[in-house]
Amino acid sequence: MPGTTDPRYYLPQEPADPGAEYLTIQETAGVLGMGVRTARLLYREAGFERGQRKKIMTSPAERKRMHELNN
Repeated sequence: MPGTTDPRYYLPQEPADPGAEYLTIQETAGVLGMGVRTARLLYREAGFERGQRKKIMTSPAERKRMHELNN
């Protein structure tokens, strides 16, 4: 069915490479122990912008700020 999103897109995931500097929003949600929707909201609340490809990749500094906002 066109336009259908894979359900895994909305689920937190363990990072493929735990030592990676940049993580997807799904991996970030898994690391921070929250849902992907919450991670996206915190990302926007922190004022971060996604790249041109519209895929959200988080840096260690961004993950730290998201963690601070969540606590």
